[in-house]
Amino acid sequence: MSKGIDISKFQNGIDINTIKNAGFDFVILRAGYTGYGDATSKAKDPCFENFYSQAKKVGLGVGAYWFSIATSYQKGVEEANWMYNNCLKGKQFEYPIYIDVEDDTGNRKWLRNAGKNATTQGIKGFCETLEKLGYYVGIYASDISGFKDMMNINELTNYDKWVARYGSKPQYVTNYGMWQY
Repeated sequence: MSKGIDISKFQNGIDINTIKNAGFDFVILRAGYTGYGDATSKAKDPCFENFYSQAKKVGLGVGAYWFSIATSYQKGVEEANWMYNNCLKGKQFEYPIYIDVEDDTGNRKWLRNAGKNATTQGIKGFCETLEKLGYYVGIYASDISGFKDMMNINELTNYDKWVARYGSKPQYVTNYGMWQY
Protein backbone atom coordinates (compact mmCIF):
# COMPACT_ATOMS: atom_id res chain seq x y z
CA MET A 1 0.00 0.00 0.00
CA SER A 2 1.32 3.46 -0.91
CA LYS A 3 1.23 6.23 1.65
CA GLY A 4 0.79 9.91 0.82
CA ILE A 5 0.02 13.32 2.22
CA ASP A 6 -1.82 16.33 0.82
CA ILE A 7 -0.28 19.75 1.33
CA SER A 8 -1.02 23.38 0.53
CA LYS A 9 0.04 26.82 1.69
CA PHE A 10 -1.26 25.86 5.12
CA GLN A 11 1.77 23.57 5.44
CA ASN A 12 4.22 26.22 4.22
CA GLY A 13 7.64 25.47 5.64
CA ILE A 14 7.16 21.70 5.79
CA ASP A 15 10.35 19.86 4.92
CA ILE A 16 9.71 17.66 1.88
CA ASN A 17 12.77 15.53 2.77
CA THR A 18 11.17 14.79 6.13
CA ILE A 19 8.04 13.57 4.33
CA LYS A 20 10.14 11.28 2.12
CA ASN A 21 12.22 10.02 5.07
CA ALA A 22 9.05 9.30 7.08
CA GLY A 23 8.09 6.68 4.50
CA PHE A 24 5.64 8.62 2.35
CA ASP A 25 5.55 7.72 -1.33
CA PHE A 26 3.64 10.67 -2.76
CA VAL A 27 2.17 14.12 -2.20
CA ILE A 28 -1.07 15.56 -3.52
CA LEU A 29 -0.56 19.31 -3.87
CA ARG A 30 -3.24 21.96 -3.87
CA ALA A 31 -2.67 23.61 -7.21
CA GLY A 32 -5.24 26.33 -6.58
CA TYR A 33 -8.80 27.27 -5.88
CA THR A 34 -11.86 29.18 -6.95
CA GLY A 35 -14.19 31.15 -4.82
CA TYR A 36 -12.58 33.20 -2.15
CA GLY A 37 -14.57 36.39 -2.05
CA ASP A 38 -16.70 36.65 -5.17
CA ALA A 39 -16.99 32.98 -6.20
CA THR A 40 -15.36 33.62 -9.55
CA SER A 41 -11.74 34.48 -8.70
CA LYS A 42 -9.23 31.75 -9.42
CA ALA A 43 -5.80 31.58 -7.82
CA LYS A 44 -2.74 29.36 -7.72
CA ASP A 45 -1.71 28.10 -4.30
CA PRO A 46 1.36 30.21 -3.46
CA CYS A 47 3.34 27.12 -2.41
CA PHE A 48 2.42 24.91 -5.36
CA GLU A 49 5.48 25.51 -7.54
CA ASN A 50 7.93 25.18 -4.67
CA PHE A 51 6.31 22.02 -3.31
CA TYR A 52 6.18 20.53 -6.81
CA SER A 53 9.88 21.09 -7.50
CA GLN A 54 10.91 19.86 -4.05
CA ALA A 55 8.81 16.70 -4.32
CA LYS A 56 10.24 15.92 -7.75
CA LYS A 57 13.77 16.55 -6.49
CA VAL A 58 13.45 13.96 -3.69
CA GLY A 59 11.60 11.42 -5.85
CA LEU A 60 8.10 11.62 -4.44
CA GLY A 61 5.18 10.91 -6.75
CA VAL A 62 3.01 13.97 -7.30
CA GLY A 63 -0.69 14.58 -7.84
CA ALA A 64 -2.68 17.80 -7.55
CA TYR A 65 -6.09 19.10 -6.59
CA TRP A 66 -8.26 22.13 -7.26
CA PHE A 67 -10.64 23.48 -4.61
CA SER A 68 -13.78 23.96 -6.68
CA ILE A 69 -17.05 25.80 -6.46
CA ALA A 70 -18.19 24.93 -9.98
CA THR A 71 -22.00 24.92 -10.10
CA SER A 72 -22.42 24.24 -13.82
CA TYR A 73 -20.71 22.24 -16.52
CA GLN A 74 -19.24 25.43 -18.01
CA LYS A 75 -17.85 26.60 -14.66
CA GLY A 76 -16.17 23.19 -14.25
CA VAL A 77 -14.63 23.58 -17.71
CA GLU A 78 -13.40 27.08 -16.82
CA GLU A 79 -11.80 25.90 -13.57
CA ALA A 80 -10.09 22.98 -15.33
CA ASN A 81 -8.75 25.18 -18.12
CA TRP A 82 -7.46 27.75 -15.64
CA MET A 83 -5.77 25.01 -13.61
CA TYR A 84 -4.21 23.53 -16.72
CA ASN A 85 -2.92 26.83 -18.12
CA ASN A 86 -1.63 28.21 -14.81
CA CYS A 87 -0.57 25.13 -12.84
CA LEU A 88 -0.36 21.83 -14.72
CA LYS A 89 0.99 22.67 -18.15
CA GLY A 90 4.49 21.32 -18.67
CA LYS A 91 4.55 19.24 -15.49
CA GLN A 92 4.54 15.46 -14.98
CA PHE A 93 2.14 13.83 -12.52
CA GLU A 94 2.28 10.26 -11.26
CA TYR A 95 -0.96 10.57 -9.30
CA PRO A 96 -4.38 11.89 -10.30
CA ILE A 97 -5.56 15.45 -10.69
CA TYR A 98 -8.54 15.87 -8.37
CA ILE A 99 -11.44 18.23 -8.11
CA ASP A 100 -11.91 19.04 -4.41
CA VAL A 101 -15.63 19.16 -3.56
CA GLU A 102 -16.27 20.49 -0.05
CA ASP A 103 -18.31 23.11 1.72
CA ASP A 104 -17.12 26.40 0.37
CA THR A 105 -15.13 29.05 2.11
CA GLY A 106 -16.63 31.78 4.19
CA ASN A 107 -19.68 29.67 4.99
CA ARG A 108 -21.24 30.76 1.68
CA LYS A 109 -22.09 27.19 0.69
CA TRP A 110 -22.01 27.84 -3.05
CA LEU A 111 -22.19 24.12 -3.89
CA ARG A 112 -24.76 23.10 -1.29
CA ASN A 113 -27.04 26.01 -2.19
CA ALA A 114 -26.77 25.17 -5.90
CA GLY A 115 -27.74 21.54 -5.24
CA LYS A 116 -26.55 18.10 -6.23
CA ASN A 117 -27.38 18.40 -9.93
CA ALA A 118 -25.45 21.65 -10.37
CA THR A 119 -22.44 20.36 -8.40
CA THR A 120 -22.43 17.09 -10.37
CA GLN A 121 -22.41 19.06 -13.64
CA GLY A 122 -19.49 21.16 -12.40
CA ILE A 123 -17.55 18.00 -11.57
CA LYS A 124 -18.27 16.54 -15.00
CA GLY A 125 -17.11 19.70 -16.78
CA PHE A 126 -13.88 19.76 -14.77
CA CYS A 127 -13.09 16.07 -15.15
CA GLU A 128 -13.99 15.76 -18.82
CA THR A 129 -11.89 18.79 -19.71
CA LEU A 130 -8.76 17.49 -18.00
CA GLU A 131 -9.27 13.99 -19.35
CA LYS A 132 -9.32 15.42 -22.88
CA LEU A 133 -5.96 17.03 -22.05
CA GLY A 134 -4.57 13.62 -21.11
CA TYR A 135 -4.80 13.65 -17.32
CA TYR A 136 -6.06 10.91 -15.04
CA VAL A 137 -8.68 12.66 -12.92
CA GLY A 138 -10.63 11.99 -9.77
CA ILE A 139 -12.92 13.51 -7.16
CA TYR A 140 -11.97 14.35 -3.59
CA ALA A 141 -14.72 14.71 -0.99
CA SER A 142 -15.85 13.59 2.41
CA ASP A 143 -17.64 10.23 2.43
CA ILE A 144 -20.97 11.59 3.71
CA SER A 145 -20.96 15.42 3.65
CA GLY A 146 -19.38 15.41 0.19
CA PHE A 147 -20.12 12.35 -1.91
CA LYS A 148 -23.48 11.52 -0.34
CA ASP A 149 -24.85 14.99 0.39
CA MET A 150 -23.43 17.14 -2.43
CA MET A 151 -23.37 15.11 -5.65
CA ASN A 152 -25.12 12.44 -7.68
CA ILE A 153 -22.41 9.81 -7.30
CA ASN A 154 -24.21 7.38 -9.64
CA GLU A 155 -23.42 9.83 -12.49
CA LEU A 156 -19.72 9.93 -11.60
CA THR A 157 -18.75 6.25 -11.77
CA ASN A 158 -16.11 6.93 -14.45
CA TYR A 159 -13.95 8.87 -12.01
CA ASP A 160 -11.62 7.69 -9.31
CA LYS A 161 -12.56 8.70 -5.77
CA TRP A 162 -10.36 10.04 -2.98
CA VAL A 163 -12.53 9.69 0.10
CA ALA A 164 -12.06 11.47 3.41
CA ARG A 165 -13.42 9.52 6.35
CA TYR A 166 -11.63 9.69 9.65
CA GLY A 167 -11.61 6.87 12.15
CA SER A 168 -13.32 4.22 10.03
CA LYS A 169 -13.34 3.03 6.43
CA PRO A 170 -15.68 4.84 4.04
CA GLN A 171 -19.22 3.58 4.29
CA TYR A 172 -21.07 5.46 1.54
CA VAL A 173 -18.36 5.31 -1.14
CA THR A 174 -17.25 1.70 -1.29
CA ASN A 175 -15.26 1.85 -4.54
CA TYR A 176 -12.36 4.29 -4.21
CA GLY A 177 -8.71 4.68 -5.12
CA MET A 178 -7.56 6.59 -2.04
CA TRP A 179 -8.79 6.82 1.50
CA GLN A 180 -7.85 9.79 3.68
CA TYR A 181 -8.08 8.37 7.17
